[in-house]
Amino acid sequence: MSEQLFSSKLISPAVIKSLKPGFAVRPLAPTDYEKDRYNYLKKHNHEYFTIVIEDTVKQVIVGAGTIFVERKFVHHNGLVGHIEDIVTHSEYRGKNLGWLVIETLKYIGEQTGCYKSNDC
Repeated sequence: MSEQLFSSKLISPAVIKSLKPGFAVRPLAPTDYEKDRYNYLKKHNHEYFTIVIEDTVKQVIVGAGTIFVERKFVHHNGLVGHIEDIVTHSEYRGKNLGWLVIETLKYIGEQTGCYKSNDC
């Protein structure tokens, strides 16, 4: 996959390792959803980090989530991450994919310098 929302180096190696065969975790790509949404997020890729889990056999997105990184004035402009929009395809529930999405987003928060991440 050529273009992605952000560098895949921000994806947790532990999460990648824990995925079962046939699944991949990666940053959002322009072909995943409507191009307009992707373009907006790409323009703000220092704030929005959206990841997807893909069933690579069926080539379908089976999980997704976003961490929104914001500066907090009252904390000396420190960064806080807000984990939002966690979703798992109904046919794939019970496989810990939602947990893996959250763990990936928490790792991205750490890698981008957030002093904490909140599940919203």
